[in-house]
Amino acid sequence: MDKPTSMRQKAEENDVGRDRISDLPDAVLCHVLSFLPIKICVTTSILSRRWRHIWKDIQVLDFCDHYCEGFEHLAVLVNRVLAMRKGYDIRVFRLCRYFSNTDSDSVAKWVQTAIGPNLEELQLELHYGLGFVVPHTLFTCSRLVSLTLSYGIRIEKPPAVCLPSLKVLSVEDVDVDVIETLLSGCPALETLTLTIYPECLTKVRVPSSLKRLLLQVFSTGCESYLDIDAPGLEYLNIFYMDSSFHFKVTNLQHMMHANLNTEAMDKASVNSFHKLIRALSGTKSLKLGSLSTENPKPLRLQSWAQPTTVPNCLRSHLTSVQFEGYQGLEDELEFADYVLRYGFVLKAMNIYTDRLLDFGEKWHNIHRKSLYDIPRGSGVKKGSKNSEELLTWRIMDHWMKV
Repeated sequence: MDKPTSMRQKAEENDVGRDRISDLPDAVLCHVLSFLPIKICVTTSILSRRWRHIWKDIQVLDFCDHYCEGFEHLAVLVNRVLAMRKGYDIRVFRLCRYFSNTDSDSVAKWVQTAIGPNLEELQLELHYGLGFVVPHTLFTCSRLVSLTLSYGIRIEKPPAVCLPSLKVLSVEDVDVDVIETLLSGCPALETLTLTIYPECLTKVRVPSSLKRLLLQVFSTGCESYLDIDAPGLEYLNIFYMDSSFHFKVTNLQHMMHANLNTEAMDKASVNSFHKLIRALSGTKSLKLGSLSTENPKPLRLQSWAQPTTVPNCLRSHLTSVQFEGYQGLEDELEFADYVLRYGFVLKAMNIYTDRLLDFGEKWHNIHRKSLYDIPRGSGVKKGSKNSEELLTWRIMDHWMKV
């Protein structure tokens, strides 16, 4: 055995059982700890003398794993962490828990400590009963990239909003009257999640930089308006609409995916819904559903009126259709017939029925055959293998969520 090989083997033997992780630089160890809840980070201090103070340098404080613990226990942990950590600015602060009104002073102190010039992410999910007022200093954090404010939080109209780096904003169950002011100070916003309860005449404009919009509106019977003029918008997800909520939609030429869910609508809201659908005619993927809080399910096709001219999107662009909740009604069959006949580039049409309706095997065979007998506008011959691949018939065990 040559000398270099022998020395290498001896070095490897000496490394057996060596704690290589502890040899990493402090900055690397802090980065690893930043992916863990803060309680686990603190417990690493008992591993060895090397680890005793590492956790005090981390800049990511995650307190979102303490839902089941009492407030007193959580308060001891948060106060200890904030008091013992070194003087580095906090980059990420997450606090998710059920609080009572008596806890508001402590929460305010913690949040105020987290707010600073280097804060990049703030997540507050305080849940019901607190009525916590967000400090106005938050809305001038120039490096803030992600902000989540959910449940039990009040935003009083700030004197100024300057969030030039903010890209992700989630505002849920928050008073809507300051939304417009908040959005006006977010020129780089890309993802917006809004859950609102309009209680007065409200008009909300989304930033033109937006790429993803997720909107949930709970009706209060008050006239409300959402102005969507976002040329870069690629994803739209809207839950619940009624006659008191209206949309003005323009410049959606880059839309890739849209998901619309609605309650049963009156005539006025149907017109608003149709306008929104027309504005989304260029989207690559469009899904329509009927929303209920207990069981979201596919939107019923109540009636079908054949267009006077074949839409260009059907002739030239539509490649895939998924029809959930098919019951074999005349309007449903006519709709499927129309799509199959004039879908010149259609590659797949999936028909789903609900097993719970228990139509029986004979019913399924009859309706499956009636659909397979429809001429294909795409040029696929009936009865061919390609025809079976184009149209598929499936039985669902339950309604699919939309």
